[in-house]
Amino acid sequence: MDSRSAPHVHSPAGNLTATPMTLPYNPGIGRRLEEFQPRDVRRIQVSQYKMRYEIADSTLYHCAWWYSREDR
Repeated sequence: MDSRSAPHVHSPAGNLTATPMTLPYNPGIGRRLEEFQPRDVRRIQVSQYKMRYEIADSTLYHCAWWYSREDR
């Protein structure tokens, strides 16, 4: 990796953009949310943010981002 591009990976913005890019390769990494059964909706934590996404067949749908200290 180029040393000029390395700092963004460790920044919150870098984490928020890098983590969703790994989901197509390993979509099951998030915790499944039972309240959305039978749909496969999952949640992952990225830095201080949470992301919800749905897996439907071979498609991933982004549902929401929010700051983890928000009351949801």
